[in-house]
Amino acid sequence: MRIFWYEFRKLFRPAALLAAAAVLLLLRQSTLGLCDLPGETGLGCTLDIYEGWKTSYGRTIDPEELPGLQAQLDALYTEADETIARWDESKWAHWDSFSDAGVTNYKEYLLLLEKTERSPVENNVAALLLDSRTDFLQERINLVKNVLEMYDFEQRGSLPGVAEAHSAALERSRILADSPEIIHSTLNSQSIYYAYEFAAQLALTLVLVLAIVISPGLVQEKLCRMTQLQWTTSAGRKIAYHQLAAVLAFSALVSVAMVVFYGGWFCRSWRAGVFWDCMAYAVGGSQIPWFDFTYGQYLLILAAVVIAVGIAAGAVMFFLSQFSVHYIAMLLKALPAGLAMIFLSNKILSNLLYFGNALSGLTGVPGTELLLTAGLLAMSLALVFLSARQLQSQEL
Repeated sequence: MRIFWYEFRKLFRPAALLAAAAVLLLLRQSTLGLCDLPGETGLGCTLDIYEGWKTSYGRTIDPEELPGLQAQLDALYTEADETIARWDESKWAHWDSFSDAGVTNYKEYLLLLEKTERSPVENNVAALLLDSRTDFLQERINLVKNVLEMYDFEQRGSLPGVAEAHSAALERSRILADSPEIIHSTLNSQSIYYAYEFAAQLALTLVLVLAIVISPGLVQEKLCRMTQLQWTTSAGRKIAYHQLAAVLAFSALVSVAMVVFYGGWFCRSWRAGVFWDCMAYAVGGSQIPWFDFTYGQYLLILAAVVIAVGIAAGAVMFFLSQFSVHYIAMLLKALPAGLAMIFLSNKILSNLLYFGNALSGLTGVPGTELLLTAGLLAMSLALVFLSARQLQSQEL
């Protein structure tokens, strides 16, 4: 254990950690910033509506509860009429007014939206119900209206994306159409989409961080001829196993820490706790799942896949570093390997366990992405254990 802890502590080198922190900062806005998306945006207003439905109706919206949604839609229409009528009393001086485009009520506003050619003033007026100045009123109206119109579209046999699907997909669609607890789930489809997109981008970041931290340290020892000194003792001959254990423990620790930190951040932003027990399908239509699971279970599956990808990436970087005698050689190996890991993790996590996943679509076997994740982890672990065994027995 003493040697293990020594090798483990060596991975916390200030220079490598600073470089990893820089990567996190650079990717913060472009990738991990997905967990900031809802906020005071149209997505935030959408979540407000779904949260209200979850509080009022529970996990599903039943047919007898549709009049409540219709009353909500009528109230939104009334709000739109009142907003337009009172706009001149409340608007800021530099804003355009509905009256500038001859709009006096919501019906006339809809006619304005349908126009294919609008003047600059009409464009400005059309935007008034589409942005934060009216709390995305038009988006809220479209949401409730769409759910009411599409409530039973599954029963009419019009599930999207399955018209030319193979028999397994068609059978799964028929099962869904007969499962009201799934197709009428009070979950927003965007919560599903952004969950696996965020997981894919988190996996990308994790692979980069592990590559930056793990690879240079092991190569540095070769440059300093540490291996020759260690192998002069019996305990030193087993150093590869201690290094491997340290790398795997470090990879697991970093993977779990990043998933807990950023995953918790995502869950708070997207109010996952509110929809945790909802089936991972959205009322009014969404991505079609191959299996029955709740949104909370789906988030846990995504977390497990990201952690598995992180451990596999750490193992691959350890393997490559064992056969690199200087930094350039390590870079030439780590760069394509890292890109391959990122590409593969993206294919695994995009539409994970849903129709449209590239891997399950290629094989025709639902859940192929999970099987590939398990295979990738097992293969990478077997590879590094075999390489450690070979290094122990070889002569310098």
